[in-house]
Amino acid sequence: MKKLAKKYAKVANVRADFLQKKTTNFWKKYAYLRIENLNIKGMMANHKLAGAIADLGAYEFKRQLLYKAECFGTKVDVID
Repeated sequence: MKKLAKKYAKVANVRADFLQKKTTNFWKKYAYLRIENLNIKGMMANHKLAGAIADLGAYEFKRQLLYKAECFGTKVDVID
């Protein structure tokens, strides 16, 4: 059981590292971004999509983009 927990922790750390690097890279390249306001909660309710959406970390990606936009002094438009 401990080996499995270590594997899950490693996957979570790799995902978090990827999101950190990717969102930072966006703001180093671009001064302005537009992102779509996805209904992630609604998509998670669909059992066929839930696993894929959870694996993407879409909410965390959006959260980090918005946070880093403030840090870098750049602008994000969230479009419906």
